[in-house]
Amino acid sequence: MSIAAGTDTGSAAIYFDGILPDAKKPTRIARLQAYLDQLINFRALYSQGVPSVAQNTDRDAEGPSDLFAVRHVPAKLSALPASPFLVPAVIEAVLASQFAEVTRVVAGEADAYCADQARKHGGTVLTSDSDLVAHDLGPDGAVVFFKDLQIDESTTGETMLKGTRYVPAEIAEALGLKGLTAFAFAVEKDRHRTFKECVNLAKQQPDDDPKYDVFRREYSSIGLHSALAGRMNGSLPQSLQKVLESLDPRISEYVHQLPPPKPEQARTNRDYKMYLPFLIDDPTRASAWNSGASVRRLGYSILNLTTLSLSRIMEYGRRGGRIASTGTSFLAAKEIVSSCRTLFNILDDECDVYMQLPLPAVWRLIGMYLVCQSLIEDGKPLPSRNDVKLLLSGQHAGSSWAYIHVSAQLQAALYSLRMLGQFLNVFFAAYSSSLDAKEFASLLRDLQRHLNALPPLHELFPPARLEREERVWNEAVMKLFDMLGVQENAFLEPREKSKRKRKRKRDANQDAASKETPKQPSNNVYDLLADS
Repeated sequence: MSIAAGTDTGSAAIYFDGILPDAKKPTRIARLQAYLDQLINFRALYSQGVPSVAQNTDRDAEGPSDLFAVRHVPAKLSALPASPFLVPAVIEAVLASQFAEVTRVVAGEADAYCADQARKHGGTVLTSDSDLVAHDLGPDGAVVFFKDLQIDESTTGETMLKGTRYVPAEIAEALGLKGLTAFAFAVEKDRHRTFKECVNLAKQQPDDDPKYDVFRREYSSIGLHSALAGRMNGSLPQSLQKVLESLDPRISEYVHQLPPPKPEQARTNRDYKMYLPFLIDDPTRASAWNSGASVRRLGYSILNLTTLSLSRIMEYGRRGGRIASTGTSFLAAKEIVSSCRTLFNILDDECDVYMQLPLPAVWRLIGMYLVCQSLIEDGKPLPSRNDVKLLLSGQHAGSSWAYIHVSAQLQAALYSLRMLGQFLNVFFAAYSSSLDAKEFASLLRDLQRHLNALPPLHELFPPARLEREERVWNEAVMKLFDMLGVQENAFLEPREKSKRKRKRKRDANQDAASKETPKQPSNNVYDLLADS
């Protein structure tokens, strides 16, 4: 996130990355692998589980004066990767605040948009990205880093936000440079050079150097990394543009890989990438993202109706001890309709019938149903009754790795529902009127209505404790048994199918998906669904 506070009236803006360029793929994979290495080491260090960390009960009473205060994280937790859904939760909170009108998830990197804002309007950019100093911010643009911010009181008793302000134009003038971009280029080429060496090289940097020209353009303009980005300035429907600017970053990145939504366009034949958020699960077990995979595939397939692509989705995530991609093909039209009806029936039954629970717990119950359903299909043991009850109620006292893993599976299932909801929002914004008279559209609208009722992330995921009688949570677990059609003793009991047999079946399915030549579909989305 970066914030551009312009000197002109009404020029303030809050930007979030909505897509990263393909050139950063190696860096992203390396970062995900580093997270995984952290998790594996943590798992080895605390093999018996993680002791409960006392929550700060005074958090709500601290008030805004502690917003930028330094909080000490317990040593054992600082070794873990950051919370996977922190950024989308922040976006969600800002979009629900008084700053919603100036907040955008952009079709590129936030720093470039903030720099452009500063060039046009002056003012200060608040960011955690040091690269902002190398951007062309114009003569009056400045940078303040979040880590330097603190809240202080003036002598008159007024509350003030203080921090060190860097003005790149003034720094460059003091160094005898036209700007700091050439200095950044010298640093980039060799990070072991001294400060003085980089200044001297910057002074000698020829403007007609092709490599420097590429580097300079990255820091002086907004790069277009998206098939849709070139059409964002007013040519897309306003409803679609608004939806695109409110998507979670990973979802935004997937959507922006798609061609502009025109049903009559030529079909594409490329693979689309989805970098799944890094979950804190048990690295000795199968990835928690296996839960909710069918929901995500449904979402990809619905959105594919706007492009008629012949491609696959490549999901990047943990596979054992490494980060790798898994190919997933799109569902056929009739499979989309069938999957939508099945999911709608689940949501409609549980959201309407079991309202004795608080709304977040109802959705956790639905998420646990998806988790357990996936485990049953794979012939794997279900989580313990107690862990299910703790997850539904948001209670926990010390975390075993079994609890940590099923918690991650629940997050994966619920976030997959969130992904589907946002994909549906994009789909209907792209086809706001064309599908309204269709029976299929009515089904999708009903599904969208349920998914738009998902609670915000900070309420949806534990450990937010929900106070109800023990009887209520026991009845909720029994409700889950009824939904799954299993007996209570099925929990923690291994299924009949062997691991070897499951692996052969999974490998065969993946080989078929990778080798299968897709049928040439009709170029008309309505023909695809005519017989559904």
